[in-house]
Amino acid sequence: MAQTARRIIVMPFYKANTVLYTWSFKRPLKSSVRGIFPHHAVVPTKDIIPTLLYAGTQNNTLEFLIMIHTSRGQPNEAGNGHSDFARRYHANTGPKSKLDAVAMLGYIPLKVDDMCVTEEVQRQEKANMRLCDCSNCQPEAAEALWLAQPAMTVNNFDDALAMGETELLQLVEDLPEAPLTDPAEIRHVAQVCHTDDPIEAIPLLETLVSYLDRAFHDFFYQIFTDASDLGPPDYFPRELAWNIAKNIDIITKPSDLALVLSSETILGQFDCLFVAFCQWKNAYPTAVLIADAAKRREVSYRANKSNKAPQSCEGAQIAKERADLAKAASKLATASAKEAEKAAKDAQKAAKDAHKAAKEQERSMKDAAMALCHATQHGLPIPPSTTSKRHAEGILEGEPCKFKGKAQGWPGRLSCDQLQTGLAALAFLTVGPGIFEEAFHCQNMFY
Repeated sequence: MAQTARRIIVMPFYKANTVLYTWSFKRPLKSSVRGIFPHHAVVPTKDIIPTLLYAGTQNNTLEFLIMIHTSRGQPNEAGNGHSDFARRYHANTGPKSKLDAVAMLGYIPLKVDDMCVTEEVQRQEKANMRLCDCSNCQPEAAEALWLAQPAMTVNNFDDALAMGETELLQLVEDLPEAPLTDPAEIRHVAQVCHTDDPIEAIPLLETLVSYLDRAFHDFFYQIFTDASDLGPPDYFPRELAWNIAKNIDIITKPSDLALVLSSETILGQFDCLFVAFCQWKNAYPTAVLIADAAKRREVSYRANKSNKAPQSCEGAQIAKERADLAKAASKLATASAKEAEKAAKDAQKAAKDAHKAAKEQERSMKDAAMALCHATQHGLPIPPSTTSKRHAEGILEGEPCKFKGKAQGWPGRLSCDQLQTGLAALAFLTVGPGIFEEAFHCQNMFY
């Protein structure tokens, strides 16, 4: 299977179709396809999976061949009709048999909810066929296979189909860095001067456009002397003159104008325009302008240096879903951590409050003991404490006194007489003077 694998690029529809999957791109075609093909120094031509081009016109086919060969660092190979890397696809250069989906349906279904796809899936399930591994059924695996294309060769293609996502992405990571492209191998491509292009504000380039416009105007009426409905602007509009002005760094001879204008509209047009260009070049200091044009071209030239295929629209959707799940999980983990932190703070606060309450109770007991001792010694009213109140209330209700002999644990080891006086005073302060007398005259309070 590896020897017959083909990478099929359908250029006019901004799609990239392989024998296994079909993806669409977020970016324009040129910037999207550029990353698919590794540099020829990274993957030799004899090892790369062959590519067939489906293009609507002959000019488009050549343009796309130049584009993908430039990505490989071999722009001059675009004209090689015997290339092992990429060839134009035509009825008399390709096999007679076409794709089954096209033959049966007239189109290639690209959506999983397409009626044709649904019917085919149901048919496969009834026939007990193994699970399909196309990009519709396994989008994540297909996206990983798509991103691993720069590392695909005729030698590892079969193994790559059985690899998981991590292994496929590791293939790309293991590729060596692409070398810098030799400037001599760079094929010059004309740049287009769009509306509101910054170069339109350069006076010297405006002068060049006027030179070219005037030269062609005179040239036109030298050939066509009779009146006509068409004039010089119909054959050479000012927009084309600005295109020449943007590419002054690659014009060294009359035939170089074909890179910008493609062909002559009138025989001798290139010679006429080149003479005007040379007159302008000799009349003004143009070295800086030509150097700036060369810098713009160098910036715009981008061979594949990263060995990374562009992410497809489907892959972007998968990445977004993964990011959303990761974000939700992160938010949940953050919320759980905050709750745990809050619970820990609450527990710490409760422990702190309990410790504070214990300290307060201990201090109150010490103060009550000291006040009791002081009151006993000086015959002062005794401030009640919680424990003393409880014992006094129990005694007044008829419970036996729990203190025998000298009170253990009281300051100064108070005697029973002292304790009797203290508790009587405590009873008076706690339960009122009415019961105080009864408590004070109780002979069995202490024994």
